[in-house]
Amino acid sequence: VQLSGNDPGMMFSLAVAYFRSGARGKAKAAYEEIVKQGASIPGAYANLGLMRLEEGNVEGALEVLAHGLKKVPNSASVLGAYGLALAVSGKPGKGIPWMLRSLEVEPGNPERLYNLAGMYALSGKESEALGSLDRAVTRGYGNAKKLARDPVFRAIRDDPRFRHILDRMNAR
Repeated sequence: VQLSGNDPGMMFSLAVAYFRSGARGKAKAAYEEIVKQGASIPGAYANLGLMRLEEGNVEGALEVLAHGLKKVPNSASVLGAYGLALAVSGKPGKGIPWMLRSLEVEPGNPERLYNLAGMYALSGKESEALGSLDRAVTRGYGNAKKLARDPVFRAIRDDPRFRHILDRMNAR
């Protein structure tokens, strides 16, 4: 990275390597530097935003993701992360359109379909939640333990359609 003159692409590769090795602080610092440079690397904005969400810094996540949307407005990862940040901020209904836009750019992403299902569930849209959840599982979402315990699905957990989806996952 030093030899490249802090090239954002090289920094992004380093940040991903740091993250995968468990050096989250170094990864976060590298993502922050990429964002500070104003690089058009969607993963830097999405990953930094999601790291801030994990830390409970919802406002910081929304800030970096909004900046990312200006730099790379059609990035599925940034659109989806922004929708998720809105949902985590207590506005799941406002997150839904952003998640839907991310799925227009990258159809069938199982993690985003799962997150969309959660937003629908939190917004009281049970049929939409179950439909999105079914599509997530069909597309490969496979964390049955998370689904069974995820509090966002509390309102639909007793629905037979939810049980069927969960049983289908456990049968794999």
